[in-house]
Amino acid sequence: MRDDWLKVFERPLGTVALRVYLIRGERCSVMIDTAMRGFESLVQEALAVLTDDFPPLDYIINTHAHHDHIGLNAWVRDQTQAKIVAHRWGVPWIEDPDRNYREFVFGAFPNLIADSLSLRQEVRETMGSGTPVDVAVVGGERIDLGGCHLSLIDCSGHVPGEIGLLVEEAGYLILGDALTSFDLPFFHGHLCPEAYRATLERLRDLARTDAFDTIVSIHEPPVRGKRAIEEALSRRQQALALLDETILRYLTGAPQTLADLWVAVSRDWKKQPEFRGLQTINAHLLSLCRTGRVRQHGERFALDG
Repeated sequence: MRDDWLKVFERPLGTVALRVYLIRGERCSVMIDTAMRGFESLVQEALAVLTDDFPPLDYIINTHAHHDHIGLNAWVRDQTQAKIVAHRWGVPWIEDPDRNYREFVFGAFPNLIADSLSLRQEVRETMGSGTPVDVAVVGGERIDLGGCHLSLIDCSGHVPGEIGLLVEEAGYLILGDALTSFDLPFFHGHLCPEAYRATLERLRDLARTDAFDTIVSIHEPPVRGKRAIEEALSRRQQALALLDETILRYLTGAPQTLADLWVAVSRDWKKQPEFRGLQTINAHLLSLCRTGRVRQHGERFALDG
């Protein structure tokens, strides 16, 4: 495998990074995510690598369908004619950005989240235009780039459908937001706690087979070595458990509404009470209901028993 198989392009995004990856095979290349509108210079830097002596860009692989991962899909596709590959769950969001904005930001709670210019500027205007998805995947697929093979891994949890990419010959795992960030002023968010726990266990099991020894991602710093990988996975598992414990603590007294818990838990975790936190706390409440620790009566939640 060539020494220059991976190229990384990066810009700061608040307290984290925003990255785009190019993976080079002997026959073709792929781009991992396309950042978002406003970061055209980042993606143009990646496209500038695609000269005559560089294999053609055959695929754009979206790790998941959030605005900061798909925002320049159309822009890249128009210049390269690359096919877009994405998790099956995210196809409607990638193809219809208005639906994406509506469901991502407001979800089932338009009464709690008000539309605003700042939200539209942060999310909708950075999302770009919709693009057809050429190949829908679910994890388990394999792509041959020529001397370089990518195994697609189901990494759902942050959203109901997310994929990671194992670069087999290099022992690298490339993730979108499967390792959620802690250093943000808001909850990075996960909509499926059970799926996220399963993803973390799946990645732990895979790491123990020596399939990879390095994790790189779109926002977080690289994680290198077995011990660091184990610590990174354990930290996310502990955060999931701690969020459950925080919610249960606030339910020790009187029953609470989702809105009450959203504000209280956000304050407890020193996070802004915004839409990602609302949907994350709701997801944990529903998970706790499914496991019998919490029950819901109308708009209020209480400990069960």
